[in-house]
Amino acid sequence: FGYKVPAEAFSKVRPLLWFPVLTDSQKTAEDIVAALAESGYYSSTWGRPLLFPGVTDAAAYCLNQAARDCPVSVSCSERVVLLPTYHDKEAVLDIVSVFRRVISEHQIASPEEGGFVPVLLGTETCAYNMARAFYEAYGVTSCAYGRARLEASAHSKFIDVTCNPDFTDPESFVRVLNLDAPRFRGRKALLISCGDNYTRILSAVKDRLDPVYIPVCPDYDIVDAVNSKVRFYQYCEEAGIPYPATVVISSTRIPALPFDYPLVLKPDDADDYYAHPFDGQKKAFILDDQEALISAVNSTYASGYSGKMLIQEFVPGGDDNMRVVNGYKRSDGRLALLSMGQPLLEDYAPMAIGNYKVILTGGDDRVYDIAEKLLASIPYFGYFNMDLKYDSRSDIFRVFDFNPRMGRSSYYVTLAGRNLAKCVVEDVVQHRYAASERSYDEYLWTDIPYSLAMKYVSSEYRDKVRELIRKGLAGGTFRNTGDNDSRRIATIAKDDLRSAHNYHRYFRPKKK
Repeated sequence: FGYKVPAEAFSKVRPLLWFPVLTDSQKTAEDIVAALAESGYYSSTWGRPLLFPGVTDAAAYCLNQAARDCPVSVSCSERVVLLPTYHDKEAVLDIVSVFRRVISEHQIASPEEGGFVPVLLGTETCAYNMARAFYEAYGVTSCAYGRARLEASAHSKFIDVTCNPDFTDPESFVRVLNLDAPRFRGRKALLISCGDNYTRILSAVKDRLDPVYIPVCPDYDIVDAVNSKVRFYQYCEEAGIPYPATVVISSTRIPALPFDYPLVLKPDDADDYYAHPFDGQKKAFILDDQEALISAVNSTYASGYSGKMLIQEFVPGGDDNMRVVNGYKRSDGRLALLSMGQPLLEDYAPMAIGNYKVILTGGDDRVYDIAEKLLASIPYFGYFNMDLKYDSRSDIFRVFDFNPRMGRSSYYVTLAGRNLAKCVVEDVVQHRYAASERSYDEYLWTDIPYSLAMKYVSSEYRDKVRELIRKGLAGGTFRNTGDNDSRRIATIAKDDLRSAHNYHRYFRPKKK
C-alpha cells in the first residue's frame, strides 16, 4: 500500500481513525471484516450513505427509491471496508497482510491464463446450482444479480449477490450491469441466466451490454418461441417428436375434447399466470371431471390472466415415469453434454407441482436421441432443461416442456460427475471442443431428507434409494456443500420441516 499512517492514529486523544478501501464486491468487504476479526482486529463495512447502521422504516427515508436512482452510491456503500489504523505500526502491517490475503483469495486468473468470472442472473436455486458448480470446479466465487436476496443464495461463500428491485425491467437491467462492468475488466464475464424471465430479457438486450460481458443465451426469437408451450409444440411437430395430445384455449369457452379424463390444465404464459394469483391456483391442474375443468378455467381467466391455456391428455404413470434432461449446446452449434435424471418423487404443494424432489441419475439413449433431434432443429446456444414422460401405452417418451436455462434440480448433473460449469468454460473461455457427451452414471439427488425420500418414493425404488444412500452415492443441491453459515443451516432445517408438512398434507399417489 505504501501509505503513511498518520500520527493521530497512535494518539490517545483521537483513536478512532479508519482507512476506507473500496473493494470489488460486498462479499469481499464482508470477508475482509471476518478475517480481521479472526486475527483479533475490529473493522467494519461502511454504510453511512445508507444511514448507517440502518433504519426501521426504509420507505420513510426513501431508501428504496435511492436504490433505484442512485445505484452507484448503493454499490459503493456495500463494497467499502474500513481498515483500523489506530494500532501500532506492527499491527497495522499485520492488518494490511490480512487484507492482501483475502483479496488474493478472491482474485481469479489473469486473462492470459483464461481468467473469467461467472455472472449469474437470478438469486434462486438455479443460481446456487451454478455457483456451487463453478466453485467446486474452479474455486471461483460467482457474482449474482437479482431483484432480492433470496434464501437459496443468501449467506453463501459461493455467491456475491447484488440486488436491485427493478432488475426485471429491461432498462434497469442494462443500466445496472453496465454500471458494474468496470469491476469485471480484464476478465471474461460469463453472463448466464438462471431464470426464464432473465433469459428473455438478456436475449432481448444483449447487444446493449458492455463488451466485457459474454451473454450465454440464444437469440430473442428462439427464447420467445420455446418459452411458449404452444410454439414449442410446433417445433416438436415439425421435428416429428411426440408430445401429449393438446387443446389450446384463450377464453372460458371449452370445446369438445378428443381425450378422456383425467387431464392436465396449465398456462402457456407462466409469467402472466403467476402475475395474477387466485384462490386455488396451481402450477398445473390434474382434473378428474368437466366440472373441475370449468371451475379451474373460469378462476384462471377471472384473475386477469390473458394468455392461452393448454388442456392436455394425462399420460398415465407416476412420478417415476418422468425423465428430465439438462444439457449445454455450444457456440459452434454442437451439443456438449446431455445428462438425464429419472424423477422418483415430485413436489405436491399446489404452487410447486412438477418440481422434482428426488432424482435417480442415469442414461437412456432413447431419451438422449429425442433431445439431440430436438436441439438439432433449433438454432440454440447455452444451457437448457427439458421434461419428458414415458407413455407405456405406446412405449414412447413424450416431451412436455423445454426451458431456456438449467433446471432447478440441475445440480444432479454435477453430482453424477459431469460438472455443468465446465461446459461453458471449455466453450467460450478455453475454446476446447470435445465430442458430445452423454451421462450414464447412477447417483441419488434429493431436495428433501433421506427419511422423507424413503417414505414417499414408490416402493419399486426404495431398495435402490436405500442402496445408493448406503454407498454414499446420494446428496443434494443444499447438502454436504461446505457452505456452512449458521443462517443457511437454519434455513435448510426450516425447509425440511416444511417439506415434511407439505407431503403429509398434499401427497396422493398418482394414477398408473
